Amino acid sequence: MSVVAVIPVKGRFSLLVWTLDRLMEVNRVDRIVMVGHEEEGQELARLMGADWVYHPNFPLGSKYNEGWEYAFNKYDPDHYVFMGASDWMNRDWLPVMTELAETYEMVGRNDKYYYNIHPPWNRALHYTGSEVGSCA
Repeated sequence: MSVVAVIPVKGRFSLLVWTLDRLMEVNRVDRIVMVGHEEEGQELARLMGADWVYHPNFPLGSKYNEGWEYAFNKYDPDHYVFMGASDWMNRDWLPVMTELAETYEMVGRNDKYYYNIHPPWNRALHYTGSEVGSCA
């Protein structure tokens, strides 16, 4: 199973280092494509062995699309995953999702957890998302 992760980035580089390391070491993605406009991001991509695509942060949708277009044109993995710069996934998430992707065209979750790492607000929040099948 080969996986390419596409990550738009802007700031929060100290946390992004952890995100990239976790994607490579825990989740075992094959390639990471970072999309951004800051020199610190480009240098981090170089240091971490990720691909770098320059694109301004605005419009944000165009930034996402630029990363996807680059990844689609350069790589042909079994799966692509879209990640936020500070998103982490459970170590079992990719194997479960890739197995489901053998049956369905698109897979994902409708809920997620957030954890604020900055004291004094260290706490977890559970976002329950939209109803299954909803586009809202």
